[in-house]
Amino acid sequence: MQEQKYTKQLGGTAACTMRLVEGSHYSGAHTEQRRDAKKNGKRELFFGDSWFTSRRLCVFLKEKYGHEYFGALKTNHSGTPKEELEKLAKDWPL
Repeated sequence: MQEQKYTKQLGGTAACTMRLVEGSHYSGAHTEQRRDAKKNGKRELFFGDSWFTSRRLCVFLKEKYGHEYFGALKTNHSGTPKEELEKLAKDWPL
């Protein structure tokens, strides 16, 4: 696993996710709609759970392909604005 693509840059789990994204982005490009999306560089949206989500992965995916990634990110994760989120949500219903 340590020798696989992206592992040194992103870590093991994010690297696996990135390889899955590469294998699936613009999948079905044989259809006219998907072929046009790929040709025009239309962004895609990928979803993942907390096991596969990392801030580093989101940034890397956006920079490399322009795609978006949506997933649960643990609130105590490094680089997450936990205090800002708590301040923003302090009046929200539970």
